[in-house]
Amino acid sequence: MSLPSTAPPRARNPAIAPLALVAALVLAALASWPRAGAVWTTGAFFDSDDAMRMVQVRDLLAGQGWFDMTARRLDPTSGGVFMHWSRIVDAPLAALVKFFGLLFAPEQAERAARLAFPLALQGLLYFAAGAAARALLGVKAVLPAIVMMFLGGVMFGQFQPGRIDHHAPQIVLLMAATGAMIAAMDMRRARWAMAAGALLALSMAISLENLHFIAIFCAAPALVFVARGAQARPLLLSFALGLGVGALAFYAASVAPRRWGEAYCDALSAPQMTLVAGVVVALASLAALSGKFPTPLARFVAAAFAGAAALGVYIAAYPACLGDPLAATDPLVRELWLSRVHEAMSLRKLAARDLGEAAMLAAPTLFGLTAACGLAGRTDGEARARWLFLAALVAVGFAVGAWQIRAFSSVLPLAGLAWVGGALALAERGRARHELLGGPLALALLLMLASPF
Repeated sequence: MSLPSTAPPRARNPAIAPLALVAALVLAALASWPRAGAVWTTGAFFDSDDAMRMVQVRDLLAGQGWFDMTARRLDPTSGGVFMHWSRIVDAPLAALVKFFGLLFAPEQAERAARLAFPLALQGLLYFAAGAAARALLGVKAVLPAIVMMFLGGVMFGQFQPGRIDHHAPQIVLLMAATGAMIAAMDMRRARWAMAAGALLALSMAISLENLHFIAIFCAAPALVFVARGAQARPLLLSFALGLGVGALAFYAASVAPRRWGEAYCDALSAPQMTLVAGVVVALASLAALSGKFPTPLARFVAAAFAGAAALGVYIAAYPACLGDPLAATDPLVRELWLSRVHEAMSLRKLAARDLGEAAMLAAPTLFGLTAACGLAGRTDGEARARWLFLAALVAVGFAVGAWQIRAFSSVLPLAGLAWVGGALALAERGRARHELLGGPLALALLLMLASPF
């Protein structure tokens, strides 16, 4: 039996989802109140990255240039250290500090900004997850998606009070891009792929931590082309346009012109722009020639050739960026610092230290992956393509998380989105046996089953 690919009728009360979003934010604020209180009363920083981010914001507000990313408090005898961090995250923080400065003294204004920033991003995550669930499953999935994001415990992770590093914006951008690409797989809504491409370009301008997910996004239009031929032309062109124009715009906005030709493997620079250009040309070429390949095999060969050409140019020009990004770390630094950084641990090492925490990360991800794969097997057409796309995102996220557990903070919301589909499918099957088995309580229990809580 296949799941219907069309959306169900509209919910009776369209205000339920916004109310659920507000309720989730209120509950999250209450759950994290002790930490919020510590930030407000003492100005405490719980992570050195957050403290470094605030140093950059203070420097920006004090008149340091937009493109001048030198942290002069690091190695001050040598004039400071140039940071590969992005002003894109500094800008909204600086705006919040200025806004709260109209209401509070400077010290309290900064603390208020550190509380408002993660809470606002948490709200955006709930909204993006609800929109993605609607594109994936229809209106009935919006409320469960918001509940699932809350049950994911985001208020205790990258969205907790005082957390102002770049991870939360990256998680929100990834979820929003996922929803846009899911919507774009309906060729009547292919223009949404432009939004997905632009969001991913913004993500790259902030940091490269979503690069493994971005690879799946770049492959998705090409694979749809293999399956559907010339019908995929709007998807190919829309994604290529959004990614290409977005990358150029955000590169110009975040990198000083005198550095445009410089190469860094760990930040948006010439190597990554070369790869983006290759992907854009490859997808645009497939769109232009989409009518020339009548069979799926011919289209697969064409897509593989285009992808290999884009990757080949990148490899030939920047071979140093293919290896372990941490390979050049000094052995002493690796031993005394990097090996002890919690988020840089492998899943295997974490399991040896704390099996419960490792299970809290791995089990919900595997629940979501299983649901996405199962639903892909029960559907066809656009619905199957969407579930396979989401399954690929969760699978690559799990693989990278097994190497460094920091990736789980990005993949867990995607796995939660997939599990919403699984929970709804199980509830529908339960309803066939008894109304209670398919009711709200049963659905809530199914959602809690895959919660890191």
